[in-house]
Amino acid sequence: MNSFIPVLRICSSLLPELIRLSGSIVTFNLPIETSSKECQNVMGYYPGEGQSTETIALVSHYDFLGDDPGGHRFEGAGDNAAGVATILEVSRQIASLPHKLPFNLLTVFTTGEESDLWGEKHLISNPPFPLSKTIYLDGLGRTPYFSLNVSYHWEDKNIINSLMSISRDMGVSIKVNESKAKGLFNFLITGTSTVKFRPYHTPDDTYELTHVNVLQEVTNLLVELLNVIK
Repeated sequence: MNSFIPVLRICSSLLPELIRLSGSIVTFNLPIETSSKECQNVMGYYPGEGQSTETIALVSHYDFLGDDPGGHRFEGAGDNAAGVATILEVSRQIASLPHKLPFNLLTVFTTGEESDLWGEKHLISNPPFPLSKTIYLDGLGRTPYFSLNVSYHWEDKNIINSLMSISRDMGVSIKVNESKAKGLFNFLITGTSTVKFRPYHTPDDTYELTHVNVLQEVTNLLVELLNVIK
């Protein structure tokens, strides 16, 4: 059975009073209601050249927190509308190419990420096709930079070399780890974190604070990478 820890969001206006009461016992009433709703992953498929059995998945989650009981809207621009928008643009550019890719491309927008990765778990246990490689985008555009964390199997070193070359030309830092899982090539593209300001899971995660140039840079990187993978 899964266990969940309640998370309490405190308005900044309450912080001075809570600091003043430091050392005192503060009691909160947290009525917890549990319910379940049906939700879906959304997928698109672009077949590769010939009868390719290789499938690469571009994955991003589209769910967020919505509105709280007080009417505050959590827009989720960086977490994770930015990832969804980037994959849509990559898909549009790939579909407009005059040639097909030598592999199938699966775009997946998962649900339930904020509720314990339900969409991702379902994708892993019930893939529509055997997935050769996955590329996951999350939290883009919140800072003027982005980072890549790559796990790969030694058989995929040619792809890693291409990725590192493209990243170097773009001035992007990349962290590479060899995976022990045979045949795996996974990497996460994410916004770099900052200690001073992390608006994720707050109403401040809005489009106005999104660095759109970062989304374009990630789009360019992915389109170029997908074009050099053999």
